Amino acid sequence: MAEIISFYSVAHSQGKKTLSLTFAKLLAENEHKVLYVELDYRKPSVALSTQITHTRRNTNEYFQETVVKESFDVERHVLTKEELLKTEDRNVKKLYSNLPKRLDYLIYPISFQESNFPTIIQDQEKAEQEAQDFISKFIYSLKTTKYEYVILNLPIELYSIFGFEVIGSSDKVVNIVTPSATRLFENKNAITFLSSNIPNLEENWNIVMNMTSEEVDPSEYNQLVKEEPILIPYDIHRQKEELSLQIGSETIQEKLESLALKLNISITQTSPRKRTFFNRGV
Repeated sequence: MAEIISFYSVAHSQGKKTLSLTFAKLLAENEHKVLYVELDYRKPSVALSTQITHTRRNTNEYFQETVVKESFDVERHVLTKEELLKTEDRNVKKLYSNLPKRLDYLIYPISFQESNFPTIIQDQEKAEQEAQDFISKFIYSLKTTKYEYVILNLPIELYSIFGFEVIGSSDKVVNIVTPSATRLFENKNAITFLSSNIPNLEENWNIVMNMTSEEVDPSEYNQLVKEEPILIPYDIHRQKEELSLQIGSETIQEKLESLALKLNISITQTSPRKRTFFNRGV
């Protein structure tokens, strides 16, 4: 069965999208079959930042079908590299050619509007039970796919149907936070709430502190959170990668190798290297 790894942040602009995409790519490059699922329907951004998009094979079409047909068959809606390469746009096709073969996507299309998202909860008086039942079926559908790992990009709102319930159903949770006093305080409150309502959450909770300074001693960052976090330094080259529609950066990927090893995922760890991020099509 697939292992569900959810990426969560208390606010936007923490790096959740970039790190979750890079992590999914890292696992796929290491011969794992991976599905990346975007669940943040209030502020989807994967298609905009990568040009990975499809009018039929996407998250919104999938959830429309779960409501209309009560079908949770995920694999019919996933977007593969093979499907992406059918485009006639040479520039975009060149971009797609460097994506890993073992990484598939279920993300919102580039034209998606929040108003188009289907109403999942029909009876507000039974909202909690309906949400639990829906997420239970959704998670089961993910676990019983052909994938080894399913990476979920969650919304920041815990009250969202894809917030609290999904976190509680995940095998592992990766909590992305920046070293800002405000964000750290908000993050601490979120962890306190979740821990008091989800049994054994701490066993599955993993903190990644993003955009840290290499001028600050790691021990100082360790004191800011309950557990020793994975530290990812601010990457001065990240903006160039972003403007080139590339996923993550070499520095980010190297740091996320530590996260993979912490989660007991088999990868080949690399030493500092000199190569472009997209020069490996696996």
